[in-house]
Amino acid sequence: MERYSKLGLPVLVGGLLLFIFAMKSFVNIGYGEEISISDLAVKIANIVGFKGQIGFDSLKPDG
Repeated sequence: MERYSKLGLPVLVGGLLLFIFAMKSFVNIGYGEEISISDLAVKIANIVGFKGQIGFDSLKPDG
């Protein structure tokens, strides 16, 4: 993300399902509260200092 931020390139959020299915175990990113993928992406971007644009691939089943 840092490279994209420095270059001013947008980041496309997607592929999470591919990542999860490639793993043999579950990844729990929850903490008892629901949060949308877009809100999570914004929170992560803020934490890592990403200043670029975040996009979502609406052609994928989970956007």
